[in-house]
Amino acid sequence: MPKPIQQFVQFGPIQLPYSQLFILRRHVFATVNLKPVAPGHVLVCSRRPVKRLYDMTEVETVEFWITVQEIAKVMSDLYKVSIQLIL
Repeated sequence: MPKPIQQFVQFGPIQLPYSQLFILRRHVFATVNLKPVAPGHVLVCSRRPVKRLYDMTEVETVEFWITVQEIAKVMSDLYKVSIQLIL
């Protein structure tokens, strides 16, 4: 019997269904924060559980920051802001 296809990503102890993601890539995913600090507050996360940013591989890190850059551009245009805070 074939193994069922996973329809979620793991975010700590939580399984986020694909329907809650707006970006899903090989090494990262992005989702809207359920309790946003400000309009446009989103989370970009590694698909592989890592404790620290420096625990990501070089390939994961590159994909992560390219994704952050792409989202930052869209959010800047959407919310008409001149400053963004990326943590």
